[in-house]
Amino acid sequence: MPEPLTISGTVEASYHQFFLLDVDTYPEDAGRLSWQDNGLVTTTTGILAISTGIHTGPARLVVERLSSAPPLTTRTWDDVVETSLHVPQRELRVAGLMQEPSPELRTPVQVDSTLCRVRVHASGRDTAFDVAVSDAVEDYLVQLWETDSDDPDAIMHATSSYGTRMRGH
Repeated sequence: MPEPLTISGTVEASYHQFFLLDVDTYPEDAGRLSWQDNGLVTTTTGILAISTGIHTGPARLVVERLSSAPPLTTRTWDDVVETSLHVPQRELRVAGLMQEPSPELRTPVQVDSTLCRVRVHASGRDTAFDVAVSDAVEDYLVQLWETDSDDPDAIMHATSSYGTRMRGH
């Protein structure tokens, strides 16, 4: 993988979601997603969709590209899920369904492999469930690193009521 990279800012959630997308993929392509039972994230080729508690509004996001899997940290997070993501064009971008993310999150995230492991952390999803907010009440950390195995999803930590509700669907 290229050198480690960290970008952070705000992304606008719409209809309880925002994305990391391969460069040839668009939010409109999310219609082909089948939400998985992990309560936080789902993927298909070129799309990582994150489920927010808020219906609409800003969420704080940090994206880290790493050279290998980091130590697991759950202390400040309500939910943590790992999944695999196929990135055919080897470049990801943060996207909202209706609006562009803050300028700080518009830096493309280059990856050396077409297969990455992604760990998504979330907190605050129970704070304003199904509400349109004007100030960020949710935090997300997305860590990704190269892998050569397409492992199944793994729920590393799950304490939010919203995540429990999503896993029940």
